[in-house]
Amino acid sequence: MKLFLVRHGETTGNIGNLYQTSSTPLSTEGENQAKKVADRFKEANIDLIYSSAHMRAEETSKLISKETGAKIELWEKLMEIRRPSEVRGKRVDDPDVEKIMKEVTANFANRDWKYSDEENFFDLESRAVLVLDHLLTKHRDQTIICVSHGTFIKFLASKAIFRDKLTPEIFDLFRHHVWSANTGVTKLEYTERYGWRLSYWNDITHI
Repeated sequence: MKLFLVRHGETTGNIGNLYQTSSTPLSTEGENQAKKVADRFKEANIDLIYSSAHMRAEETSKLISKETGAKIELWEKLMEIRRPSEVRGKRVDDPDVEKIMKEVTANFANRDWKYSDEENFFDLESRAVLVLDHLLTKHRDQTIICVSHGTFIKFLASKAIFRDKLTPEIFDLFRHHVWSANTGVTKLEYTERYGWRLSYWNDITHI
């Protein structure tokens, strides 16, 4: 199986330094980035595009679909990590937001703690396992694109690589020291002999 993980294009929320909502759209530059990554896949023989249902991912997916002819299926499991509703749509550097997120970050590995309705490590892990299992069950011999978001792409890739050895500590190091750019392309391949292997990370040569 060949699996391409594609982060959505730049958004108005990225420009505004916001914790984004599900309806945050692509910026003009984000649309240009998405058109370029779409052109990259024109001859790739893509079997299916799975897309997060967040607007920015769906807009990116539609442009890829237009160039490849591949069908899009919206998949909630590919959404970005869910932040507390109290911070969504607000600036990252807002003092009240910073206070909330400091608590959330400190308790990311605490299975029994929630500020409100956010996801922690274990919530992300459950989603990632479901995604990887579904892909191998339904698409083992195909080439698939998943259009998703920075943090969830990092989690999905690290879960594929580290499997049951992935811990909150390992993921924390991975997500803070590995960059995921807008429309960055990550390629994972699965074989019966080796399982998941990372071919390349965050390729942005198309832009």
